[in-house]
Amino acid sequence: MTNQAEIALYANLVLDVYESQEVFRTLLDALSQPGTIHQLPQTVAQRCVPALAPLAALVSHDVPFAICGGESVAPSTAVERATFGRSVNPELAVFIAALSGHVPDAGSIRRGSAHRPDGGCQISYQISGRLVLGTTGESTFSIAGPGVPTVRNISVEWATDQLSSLQQLLGARSDSWPMGFDIWLVDDFGQVVGIPRTSNITGVMAQHDEKVLEH
Repeated sequence: MTNQAEIALYANLVLDVYESQEVFRTLLDALSQPGTIHQLPQTVAQRCVPALAPLAALVSHDVPFAICGGESVAPSTAVERATFGRSVNPELAVFIAALSGHVPDAGSIRRGSAHRPDGGCQISYQISGRLVLGTTGESTFSIAGPGVPTVRNISVEWATDQLSSLQQLLGARSDSWPMGFDIWLVDDFGQVVGIPRTSNITGVMAQHDEKVLEH
């Protein structure tokens, strides 16, 4: 850390024990209740990019993580300093934060193994706009599968560059279930929607062009 901005970023990513527990509980609830909206603690979401909160809470000593996007290496350095984790290339990471619609090559993301499917990666994906329950005039996608009684619809104001990368990411999750990876969608307001590897996603994307995101 060499300047005041980097020092502030590091300080903002240091969570106390109560914040860590609350973030962890929010993320766990989001994955166990796919398609429902959960809220990160405001004390955390308001002082850093919300998609970095899962790394700040879940990464610990020597745990490999990656940050995709961002204008510099400062976020990775800050997470390393705040958590004692290890910044690595995305294909080696256990946790990934995808910022500004940037994601790694979906084929390289860790999916675990047949004997240890829990070794798959967990990704927090930052989106612009606000996540909203139900179908609106904006882009909408539907979630079905375990943990969802029928179907749940989520709408959001998407950024065009995020659409293609998110579609690619979702479409690549589950070609070898039960292996795969989990995703948290995190909006600008710290709201979180969990998409576990077991969920089926369909969506109506930008300009209402219908797309199907394969399970």
